[in-house]
Amino acid sequence: MTPHTVTRIIISCLIVISAAGCGREDAANEVPTEKATVGDVRVEISGRGELRALSSHIVRMPSLQGGWHRMQIMQLVKEGIFVKPGDRLFKVDTNEMEENLKRLIAEARSEHADFLNAQKVMELERQRLDSTVSKLDERFRARCIDLNLLLLEPGTIRALTARNTYELAKMNAMHALDAYTPAKELASKGFVSGADLETRKLELDRARVAQLLSELNYEQVMTGGEPVEIEQARVVVILALNRLQQAESNRALRMLKQRMTVENARWAWLKEQRHVERIQDSLKMSDIKSEAQGVVVYEMVYVGRGKREKAQNGQSVHKRAKILRVDDTSKLVMRAEIEESRVTLLYRSTGMSDNRVDNAAWCRDEGKGRAVALLFGHLPDVFHTPGCKHLMWRSAHWAMHREIPPREFKRGY
Repeated sequence: MTPHTVTRIIISCLIVISAAGCGREDAANEVPTEKATVGDVRVEISGRGELRALSSHIVRMPSLQGGWHRMQIMQLVKEGIFVKPGDRLFKVDTNEMEENLKRLIAEARSEHADFLNAQKVMELERQRLDSTVSKLDERFRARCIDLNLLLLEPGTIRALTARNTYELAKMNAMHALDAYTPAKELASKGFVSGADLETRKLELDRARVAQLLSELNYEQVMTGGEPVEIEQARVVVILALNRLQQAESNRALRMLKQRMTVENARWAWLKEQRHVERIQDSLKMSDIKSEAQGVVVYEMVYVGRGKREKAQNGQSVHKRAKILRVDDTSKLVMRAEIEESRVTLLYRSTGMSDNRVDNAAWCRDEGKGRAVALLFGHLPDVFHTPGCKHLMWRSAHWAMHREIPPREFKRGY
């Protein structure tokens, strides 16, 4: 009960008591009196209104993943029943979602199979390339041994050191070139940074300078011609080395492509897997349960073409739309209008904050007595205004079945 209501009841009781006591004012008028007894006065007032809960929990249609904007209500709880936390309120129709989930699971399994197959293909390709490089490396080593046997013959040891230095410098230059060429191609595609490419370019320049210096030194040492067998063996070694380096570069590029294929397959599988997880989470949210205790009250739901209806089973509702509310019945507030057929309305007041018009004063007969209700407030200064005093003075005479005085106040009032 609000303070405003308490004030209204107290004023009503004071007027009724004053109406009963004013009979002693003038004994000469011989006003009929009866003996008063102390007790409760039963007053029945008929009216129409509504009860409202002070606290309510609004339940909305969940916003589910998957692109659904309208969802169908299923298994809606009956209006007016009492529910507790954890009780089911309604369920969202998930037939379409479940069909879509089956399709996404099949696609995810297919993407996962492609990912595993790409891994197997990459492993087989790696083994094949490793085998090719290993064979070429063995062939290169064998050709180097043949060349060394020819170089160890008498008269060639002095030239061997210069020749080996030149060959080593030449080999380093070729390695640097083979390392720089694929790095340049990868840098154009964004797989190698610019700083790394500049480092490889600097190494290539240094290797070429060392090759040039060792070649000049070798030409100074060599005073006579070499045997044809040594030159032929050297050419064979160089060809074997070129094949080996080409195989290693090919292996690096092929493995890079295989790794990219595997990564693309993995990302495709993870993407489908995330879609599956989102739909599964939405299915868990489709069973709406109460988070508070109270009485279920349906809300008005928009059904299209400017129409609203109460929520019911089978309705197609937009996401985040209000479906129902759970009113806490432990704290209620009542607002009612008194039936004016039994009372005489004296005054209406308009609220200062919400401009709401309420009945502020009325009177009615109650058996052989009369009742007047003056609901002024909230400040005491209101009761000192001339209009309020005049209304209270005339109401008291009417309650005592006396003649209503004219528009003047009694001296001393």
